[in-house]
Amino acid sequence: MTLTNNVSNVGFNCIGCGACKGVCPKNCIDIIEVGRIGLKPIIDTSRCINCNLCLDVCPINDINKRENISKSMKIYNGISKNHEIYYNGASGGIVSSILIDMFEKNKIDAAIVAFYNENFDFYGDIITRKEDVLKHSGSFYLPVQQLVNIKKIKNYRSVAFVGLPCHILAMNRVIKTMDLKNIYIKIALFCCGCGRMKRGTLDLIKFKYGHSLRENEKILEYHSRRGEKRLFSKTSKIEILTNFKKYEFLVQEFLSFVDYYYYSNGCYHCKRICGIDADISVGDDWGKDTDTKLAIISCNSELGIDAIKDNSLLQINDNISSLIKSQPGSYFKKHKLKNHIITDFILISFYRVMKLLGYLPFRFGLNIFRSIFLYILRVLITKIR
Repeated sequence: MTLTNNVSNVGFNCIGCGACKGVCPKNCIDIIEVGRIGLKPIIDTSRCINCNLCLDVCPINDINKRENISKSMKIYNGISKNHEIYYNGASGGIVSSILIDMFEKNKIDAAIVAFYNENFDFYGDIITRKEDVLKHSGSFYLPVQQLVNIKKIKNYRSVAFVGLPCHILAMNRVIKTMDLKNIYIKIALFCCGCGRMKRGTLDLIKFKYGHSLRENEKILEYHSRRGEKRLFSKTSKIEILTNFKKYEFLVQEFLSFVDYYYYSNGCYHCKRICGIDADISVGDDWGKDTDTKLAIISCNSELGIDAIKDNSLLQINDNISSLIKSQPGSYFKKHKLKNHIITDFILISFYRVMKLLGYLPFRFGLNIFRSIFLYILRVLITKIR
């Protein structure tokens, strides 16, 4: 896709990384969620100076390129030895352990991690103490404008950046565009292909509890996947505390409701899973039959290898095939389905028809229909190959 002038031409191909908004010298860009369709950048043209910085950092022409997992230099399995870190983390507390270790050793004086506000908006911002790491652990399962505060890093000596594969691609562009020298390490979180929009969570609250959030209801706390066991266990929950009440969902219940239908349009085109362009990539290891929140860790640079070796993680050597085996659903969805123009067109068309028809007619039969549909596509892919 050819982009001109500013990112307004991106439209609903936007994935909501926030890079354009973060680098804009006139602060004239906003990213909005439109209904259940997707995200799009909005430009205040009266202030835009056509500097093209927003285009330079936009990753949408990178996300549809399949990543080369052979770039991984070392593979580990692991969990944090610290029970509090493990309990509060999503994939074994690995990322939290890395950040805490680096703060303790003075390798970093800041980290960009995910935040949320009382209006249920998710964005990246700076933490500067190891004590703050666990406040931002877990998986949010919503689009995060991770680079929206990127200008703040000029105030720090050495910064760790944590984000999804699309955020890593955007960050690499920002580093080049802004000539940044103080990004110490980049840590990617595996992504199964989804910016599950805020509207999905709000619709689920209404569906399960019989009412929408009140006009003056504010988000106080958001917790995801705290506990001893992995994602699809009966104890793995998403908890949202407001100034009125506490909302709880099993993670499996949440994903069954919001998956596919509430993906932003831009995410349909993404083929990135591991974020292999980061120094370290971390995700759940679904290739191992265990109830433990076991993580798979891909070290993609010498810095990444050193960060894991020098840390207090439980490590098990493995081989490159584990990356594929650890993400069977994501690998099929992103690398098989989207590797063929016919099935790619069918899949995206299916999602968009769902959005046009509305979610209510689909809500009860969606999971069954989706399973049948994906099975047919799986058979089709096998025949094509």
